[in-house]
Amino acid sequence: MKKTIAYVTISLFFSGCISLFGPKINYESIKVHGETKADRVLQLDILKSISYNLETRKCLAVKNTFTEVIKVYSAKPNAYKIKERWTAFGCEKEFGYYVMLEGGEGKGTKYTITPIK
Repeated sequence: MKKTIAYVTISLFFSGCISLFGPKINYESIKVHGETKADRVLQLDILKSISYNLETRKCLAVKNTFTEVIKVYSAKPNAYKIKERWTAFGCEKEFGYYVMLEGGEGKGTKYTITPIK
């Protein structure tokens, strides 16, 4: 009996931590408009990062984003860098971000997000 109570307590603790530290914005429902080189899986990763940033700005009501490719760089034949501007609309404001996509053949794509001030 005591073990069961301990397991239930531990489970509730960890489920509470997950809800505390996960994004409160449903980033999967945010619509992405405009032009982006990111596929839907990468878009969701980017939207998740943007959602975390928006929560620190006390904005939990984001409905859509507008994306724009600024520049495509190619340093090597099988490598690329792409700079995009993502604008999130919510809380009666616009929140701008520069997104840098960087990848190469077989390495996947890494990204960095920089808020535009």
